[in-house]
Amino acid sequence: MFEQAFRNIDDALRKEAGCATELDYAEQTSWLLFQLQQTFADSPKSWSVDAKGIDPATFDLSVKNPNGGETVTHRSPQEIMAEIAALDAESAEVLAGIRKLL
Repeated sequence: MFEQAFRNIDDALRKEAGCATELDYAEQTSWLLFQLQQTFADSPKSWSVDAKGIDPATFDLSVKNPNGGETVTHRSPQEIMAEIAALDAESAEVLAGIRKLL
């Protein structure tokens, strides 16, 4: 359903709005998205925050529902890097075993 609507918008921008270049298309698309954002900015399912009230030391851009739901605890970058290193070591062992077979 939405895919066809997006195709129709895409066709209209490329053909009917005179978007001869990719830059024209990008400008028209960004304007359309801005208009959509303005249209749906103040709905019962939306929320907004004044940028001045955001603490740069503690802001979090992770994907989550601000209206509740399940809380996800994210791993630290150090934990992720340690797991990557462990997986790399395991892969190296497997590769060494394969080389011995050749």
